[in-house]
Amino acid sequence: MKPITTATLVSMYVKPKLRRGQIGSRLVEGFLVWAKEQEADRVDVTAYASNPEAIKFYERHGFAPKSVILEASL
Repeated sequence: MKPITTATLVSMYVKPKLRRGQIGSRLVEGFLVWAKEQEADRVDVTAYASNPEAIKFYERHGFAPKSVILEASL
């Protein structure tokens, strides 16, 4: 077995009035550079299923769905 190192982008938010200005793209690109410098084997990010714009944004940057988490309130 070979251990896999994963760098996780935990949370990112760009105010709506600042979107479309490539700020998010530059932040993701910086994260990817940092992850490579840390010798990560892969990267991941979490986005809410109810936020399709975020999911599309991350997919444009090479991320792909890996799993689905279902939850219910008690």
